[in-house]
Parts: sequence; structure tokens; C-alpha cells
Amino acid sequence: AMLEMGRFAKPILAMTPPDPFSRRLEDVRTLGSLASRFQALSAEARARVDRYRDEERRREADAAFAGTREEFLRTCDIRLTVGLAKPGDVERVVELVERTHRFNTTGERWDPAQIRSIVDEPQWLVPVARLADRFGDYGLIGTALVQRHPDGSAAWRLRLLMVSCRAAGRDVPVAVLGWLIRRA
Repeated sequence: AMLEMGRFAKPILAMTPPDPFSRRLEDVRTLGSLASRFQALSAEARARVDRYRDEERRREADAAFAGTREEFLRTCDIRLTVGLAKPGDVERVVELVERTHRFNTTGERWDPAQIRSIVDEPQWLVPVARLADRFGDYGLIGTALVQRHPDGSAAWRLRLLMVSCRAAGRDVPVAVLGWLIRRA
């Protein structure tokens, strides 16, 4: 790539396409890494297009609703369930930890292998939250990583609590924290 300056133009970045027969080893590794990430998408991530369609229907119904936002939400038949993560939830939990930035209590980054290893450990509690309404299923939209004290005392440490932005305004963090308090 090189930066060109026209006499009367703004700077333009000119790219020369790489020679397909002279790819560097790093390029091949990068492409392989990207391909493996796309294959590792959870079922929830693969269903994202359907979720966008559901959200569009929600927005249209909300815009057409004559009452307040709170009144509209009451008509949506919102159902939130919180329970322990199961083996089939692990890839979505990994995605939430990697992708959730705005509604993330600490911003702490976790290695996917580390997350996979703690789900079944007795020292850890990993709840997941699922949300649905009359328009469709939001899917698994929240999780927490809670470390229990190894000596069995009541001391728990909330290491991470995150909620997908899809669930904003639905009080999911409050519900997850309430579930944790009842279990403690």
C-alpha cells in the first residue's frame, strides 16, 4: 500500500492486490484462524438473522402502539428464565464474554478454554439467562461467572456479569443478580 496525494485531492490510499501465488505464511495462518472462528459459531449466532427480523417486528409494533413504552412491554408477554449453564450453552457463554462490551461489569477478558473448563467445576457457578416474548426468542442473552470460596463458606465472588444489548431495558441484570442472591 502507498499513500498518494493528488494536487487538489485529499490523500488516497492505493492498495496493490497481493500476488495470489506469493502469500506469506502469516496470511495463510490468519485466514485459517478466521475460518475456524466462523465454524465455531454457536447455534444462537447462526440464528442471528431471524433475531433481527423479530426485532424489526418489535420495533414496528412499538412504533404503532398508542401507550407508553412500559405499557407496550407489558403487552409483549416477556418471559425470562435463569438457570445453570449446560454443556450446550458453553459456546454461547464464550461468545458473550468475547463480544459483550457495553453491558459487561468488569470488561475482563477470559480465554475460551478457561470458560469451558469452569462450567462443570464445583468451585464455579455459571448461570445463564434466556429471554423470549410474543415476537420471538431472544435466546441466551446473559451470563455470569461466579467463583465460590473453596472452603465452602458463603463467600462468592462475582467475576463477570454480562448481558447482550438485545436485552437492554428488560431488567435482565437485576433478575440474574436476584437469582444469584437466592442461591447464595
